[in-house]
Amino acid sequence: MKQNSIISLPDLFLDIITKRIDINKNTGNINQEIKLKVGGNAANFSIALSKIGIKNKLIAGCNKISELIFKQYIKDKKLKIKFLPIYTDISITISFENDDRIMITDPKGIQIGINEIKKYEKILKKAKYIFFGNWNNNKKSNELLKYIINLNKDAKIYLDIGDPSINIENLNELIKILKENKIWVFSLNEYELEYLGNFLKLNYENLLDLANKLYKILNVEHLDIHSPDFVYSLPSGIYIKIEKVKPIILTGAGDTWNAGNFYGYLNNLDNKDRLLFANEIAKKYILNEF
Repeated sequence: MKQNSIISLPDLFLDIITKRIDINKNTGNINQEIKLKVGGNAANFSIALSKIGIKNKLIAGCNKISELIFKQYIKDKKLKIKFLPIYTDISITISFENDDRIMITDPKGIQIGINEIKKYEKILKKAKYIFFGNWNNNKKSNELLKYIINLNKDAKIYLDIGDPSINIENLNELIKILKENKIWVFSLNEYELEYLGNFLKLNYENLLDLANKLYKILNVEHLDIHSPDFVYSLPSGIYIKIEKVKPIILTGAGDTWNAGNFYGYLNNLDNKDRLLFANEIAKKYILNEF
């Protein structure tokens, strides 16, 4: 598949991952291991795709520092990713991976709309597949999504919105977009599914029932739910329980699952095999084996 056929956008983050921080009162030093990694929905998706052998392009907001770090990362890992920067600002996430996982996000770099992405219009027009991530942290996301849909009506769009409560003021417009346009794959975790169900005031018995009701409302070709306990895909109705493992890293696991799921669609795996493959890739990631 040609490299320009698959594009991921619009976010590149630097992720700082740690546990609960203990600070030495005398020295001010942090007595805790800290891991710095490249991240962001689109960047994680792009990286995972490349690791499983799929060339792709990443269009993402960044500054010169995050650009250099990402380019060095893909060079060191020998990843086949063409990085197309939009110079905005740096985006940073601090993730405290305790039992009550807390994430602190500064998303300045991903405030990307039509004006910012227009320079890559010709490339976007040629794309066969577009992964659209981090809708929640980009206040221009609806503008950007509508622009991409209208620019390339043949592109298959894989959408991951993130936590919708962060961008609630734009949620009604997103739902309108999802009803009026045929999105290829709409991927949600269990919290995002439940939030949308409550926002739309849907009555439901359980999450599977809710997923079916949401699928009937939205004009999406596929609705895929992933959670720590199960995955569920519509319209096939395939449900698979997740094998429990002790995670080493969680931040980015959902993006890696999406990449595995996308790979399954791309290679025409049957629904069960696609979900099993996505689960296995995500499992390897959280065990720090991928």
